[in-house]
Amino acid sequence: MTDTCNTVQVGRNERNVDLAYAGGFIDGEAYIGLVRCRNKNRPHPHYRLNLSVTQNDLHTLAQVRAILNAGGKIYRVKRTLAHNRQVWVLVYDGRHAHAAIERVLPYLRRKHHIAAMCLQAWVIGKLDKHSGPKGWPESLWKTRAALCRKIRKML
Repeated sequence: MTDTCNTVQVGRNERNVDLAYAGGFIDGEAYIGLVRCRNKNRPHPHYRLNLSVTQNDLHTLAQVRAILNAGGKIYRVKRTLAHNRQVWVLVYDGRHAHAAIERVLPYLRRKHHIAAMCLQAWVIGKLDKHSGPKGWPESLWKTRAALCRKIRKML
């Protein structure tokens, strides 16, 4: 019996099965969306594409991370009285989230429409680019805010 982490670099059929597993896991356990970040020194917020999966089994998160192979990081969540067990979160932000969502998109069912909208927002809102010294036109800031609101309504 082979471990799922080891099948990432094997044949195409096994790779598809692994991506389907990750897609099902993300459908049930993940958050996909845009995260709004405010900086009090700047006039406009910036938005990050985010994919995060919360789980109490570290090994399962490590498997999903190996399958997606997109640079995500696993963090320990601080325990509270509400937690029976240690909880972990696998986080993909920005270009890493974009790569992970692109890989798993064909295998998503429940969150397919949200993931597709996030990928559109990535392109339309130019989320992969920095504003530079002259900044973005006001119309792009409004477009980003509208896309973020639209995605939040879909959740």
